[in-house]
Amino acid sequence: MRLLPTRHGDGRGGAAGGQPLAQRQRHRSFDHQHLPLRHLPAYPAGHPRRSPVHVGNLGRRELNPISRITPALLAATLALWACAGEQPAATSAGAESSGAAAAESTPAVEEEDLATLLAAANSDRGRRLYIQCRACHTLVAEGNQLLGPNLLGFLDRPAGTAPGYEYSEALLASEITWTPETLDHWMRSPSEVIPGNKMIFAGIRRARDRADLIAYLQQATVQQ
Repeated sequence: MRLLPTRHGDGRGGAAGGQPLAQRQRHRSFDHQHLPLRHLPAYPAGHPRRSPVHVGNLGRRELNPISRITPALLAATLALWACAGEQPAATSAGAESSGAAAAESTPAVEEEDLATLLAAANSDRGRRLYIQCRACHTLVAEGNQLLGPNLLGFLDRPAGTAPGYEYSEALLASEITWTPETLDHWMRSPSEVIPGNKMIFAGIRRARDRADLIAYLQQATVQQ
């Protein structure tokens, strides 16, 4: 398609051939014929005409690409998916069985006996560990009560019997006696041994550290 060259007026004050310019612009050249735009064919001459394609004429297969998947391809995909889903379960089951076997073959680590630890305890090291206790306790006879009771002579004595100190109801109801064994449990976690007591102390986790501190207290708390 090409546009006809525009001709200037013929001197009569109007468009070429006496045709108005607006009307002339509605015509175009097609195979050397002047046809209005509404009369132009949909395709150039010699081009096969095709009817317009409407979405309503399309079937479901054209609109939905998933429908083009063949049953064989779908079955193969589902089979691979199933195999992939079963593999982690089998691996997890194998890991659990191997872990159980390892747990059965590995003997449990036994905690060292307190008597053995006390026999090899270092009281000098226990004296250094006692530094963290001095803010709340004293070992001096007739010493003032601090946040905690005086520890002088407290071993082998029922809990809550130090004179001049106000104990918690939880400790008074505990009915325990301070022996190396009960003191070892107490030092590990006071809040677990007697919940609700007044002692603000997280505890000593290492058994050897507790044994060294007990060995020092056995010497330092003896009343002369």
